[in-house]
Amino acid sequence: MRGFIERKFNPNETPEDFHFLQAKIWDNPLFLNANPQYLRNLEDLPEYLRKAYLDGDWNIFAGQYFKKLRYDKHVIDPRALDPSWLRFRSLDWGYDHPTVCLWWALDFKGNAYIYRAYKESEYTVGQMARNIVELTPSDENVVMTLVGHDMRTRVKTEEVPPNYTLMDEAAANGLYCSLANTERVPGWQAMMSLIEWNDDPAKGRVFQPRLKIFKHIDWVYYDLARLIHSVLNPEDVEKMKGDDTGDAGRYGAAHIFATRVPEPEKCPQEIFEEEITAEAEMVDWGAET
Repeated sequence: MRGFIERKFNPNETPEDFHFLQAKIWDNPLFLNANPQYLRNLEDLPEYLRKAYLDGDWNIFAGQYFKKLRYDKHVIDPRALDPSWLRFRSLDWGYDHPTVCLWWALDFKGNAYIYRAYKESEYTVGQMARNIVELTPSDENVVMTLVGHDMRTRVKTEEVPPNYTLMDEAAANGLYCSLANTERVPGWQAMMSLIEWNDDPAKGRVFQPRLKIFKHIDWVYYDLARLIHSVLNPEDVEKMKGDDTGDAGRYGAAHIFATRVPEPEKCPQEIFEEEITAEAEMVDWGAET
């Protein structure tokens, strides 16, 4: 899948050596004519199985947590972002397992853009902090960096005060952090709400997903797509190798839903016009001045 579907290659691999030709059931009319019930059986499957077996979606599988996550829905070409939009970072720290940092921008319609991302392992907190600061343009108004509570771990060396933590070390290298809401299930549900979409009028209001991931960092999408339900608690995500992007994502999503933003259908201009209309209705324009 890595080489044929995702087109992700190792340094010693040649992309021209990998070719994928997808065949679907409609490419075999002889079989369909001989067994039309087979197609009806596929169409009656649950959505995630139907997407996999009928539509040939390689990112759908049994046990997947974010079943509504779709490349064509959630991954977009990079675009200019309004400088006035709220921006922040969410970070899941790791040394043996990767550190993942996501840059978020929230527009005035309630959409959330992950427009930059960082993933690296075996870097100290100081090195990691400097890298993230260097990746952020000086004129970009990132208001905070949310981190997990493991960043409160004390640094045990003789060179620093007794209560010196990883957050202090990050701050000493220019990255000032705030503690994220790390509740797992509410965080995953917040992420689910950003991912959710509906294009079938028969199932209610038609709307597009609020989460947008820039295409040049589509590894964020693939990391989220691989998350599975916990065996012990189906409402949670199974703790596994490679869940670091998910953890950083739920920190950010939880913050978004704790932040007051305009309703998705409204933008500042519409809100302004409503306020002007309300004021106008309170004025007796027929009164003498």
